Amino acid sequence: MENQSWKDEIQKKLDEGGYIAIEGGQILTSKDVLTAINVIDTLEADRDETEEWNHIRSLQRERADRLSGGAPN
Repeated sequence: MENQSWKDEIQKKLDEGGYIAIEGGQILTSKDVLTAINVIDTLEADRDETEEWNHIRSLQRERADRLSGGAPN
C-alpha cells in the first residue's frame, strides 16, 4: 500500500497544478515528477506576460514587414 500512497500524492499535486501529463523517455520516479513540477512552478512564477506579449507583437511586426517587402528593422 506504500506504493499507492506516493502515487496518490503525485496525482494530487498533478491535479492541483492542472497538469495533464508529464512524459519522459524512461520510467519516472516520484522525485522526477516532483522536480519537474517545481521547475514548472518556478518558471511560471518568473513569467512576465507583458514582456512576452511585447515580444510576440514585435515578431508579428517583423513578419508583416517581411511579407510586405518593407526594409528590415
